[in-house]
Amino acid sequence: MNPSIFVILFLCFSITTPFKEQADLPETTSVTPQTLDERKELEKVVKAIFQHLKNKELDILNQRYIHKELGFYDVYRIGVADLFQIRKEIEYVEGASPLSLYHTLVGGMEGYDSVPGIAYAYVEFDCGSFLWNQEGLFISGRLNYPSITQIMTHAEKYEDVRYTPEAYAQAKQMEENSYRVVFTQADIIFYLSKISGRWYIRLVDRVTTDCSA
Repeated sequence: MNPSIFVILFLCFSITTPFKEQADLPETTSVTPQTLDERKELEKVVKAIFQHLKNKELDILNQRYIHKELGFYDVYRIGVADLFQIRKEIEYVEGASPLSLYHTLVGGMEGYDSVPGIAYAYVEFDCGSFLWNQEGLFISGRLNYPSITQIMTHAEKYEDVRYTPEAYAQAKQMEENSYRVVFTQADIIFYLSKISGRWYIRLVDRVTTDCSA
């Protein structure tokens, strides 16, 4: 690969990207488990991920559920801007800030010995009441927000940022083939995608419950 092309690709995937609008985002394609075996497999993976978070087994979690090449989108907010970074692992951070990725995932599980039974529903967070419209552990094939492709499009329009077609294609593939997992009591939200027969965390949502904007 031409060195200059490699540098451009690297910058496009590693840059912190702002997005200032979250209203009126289009719903992406909804996916559902096609068989009972697929449903059981998905639920087993979800429960295993939460157990690893509870036990702070990040080495196991990273090895099994973070794609080594693609990583995952970490979506967060500073001020009114939604931002994302592509990360290749969930790192242990001693004394982590309450706003950090580590605190969101690992700290969120403190105080919970287990997670409730899984229900299939799209749950929403209300910034007026700071409450979810339902409580529990939920899986949904409906993905409304955050949308990485929307963040990228907005960044190219308003910021000095350019993404490759490959970056857009990977984001779109993730959005069209992922399940949204929400444990409302811990405010933990992530997307799961199946790639080459294995399940991976492809996005961690730290903006849905951030009402600071």
